[in-house]
Order: sequence, then structure tokens, then C-alpha cells
Amino acid sequence: RIQKKSKVLILSATAGLGKTTIASKIVKTRSDRVIAYHFCRHDHNQQRDPKKMLLSLAYQMTTKIEEYKHKMISLIKDKNLTKQTLIGEEHNLMDIFNTLLKGPLCSIEKEPGEF
Repeated sequence: RIQKKSKVLILSATAGLGKTTIASKIVKTRSDRVIAYHFCRHDHNQQRDPKKMLLSLAYQMTTKIEEYKHKMISLIKDKNLTKQTLIGEEHNLMDIFNTLLKGPLCSIEKEPGEF
């Protein structure tokens, strides 16, 4: 069930039920509305890594949301962030989520109807 005000879509089901097919179709046909996406494979360590998933989502959002891009550039410079430091032991998943996604996105002033 999809709520009208929801900004996130998560597909969850057992293997072989078509989650990837459905999500791929949404990404291709709704590129005007899809800002970022991530596909996981149970047998691919890079795709299953939640820290790398957050980095991928953040990167994709920098290509679609100009104000977010500027905030990320400032954040990277101010905190001297690199991929290696973010996925290292000193940062837990919530730190990365808050630093790369929650903080910058919550600080963006958006117009009504934007993302």
C-alpha cells in the first residue's frame, strides 16, 4: 500500500516475485519523480553494504537537487570527508545517514510541490 504523502517506496518480498522488475520499470518510466534508487543483490557484497548504499543515494541526489549538491560540497570540504573515511570503522550507519542525508535534506528550503 502506498500512502499519497510518502516520499519513499520500499519493495519487499521473497525472491523471484518481481521486485527488481517493478522497481526498474518505475525508475525508467518515472525518471521525473525518482531522485535516487538502489538495487540490492544478496550475493553481491558491494550492493549489500548499507554504508555504500547511502553514499550512492547521496551521490545520485547531488545530480538532481542543486541545493543539496552545494550543501554536500560544503560539507565535504568543511569536514574533509572521503569515501574511505565514511565507510571506515569510525562512522556508524546512523552517522552517515544523518551527515549525508538527513541533515542536508532537512536544511533545504523547498518550494511547495518540490520533491
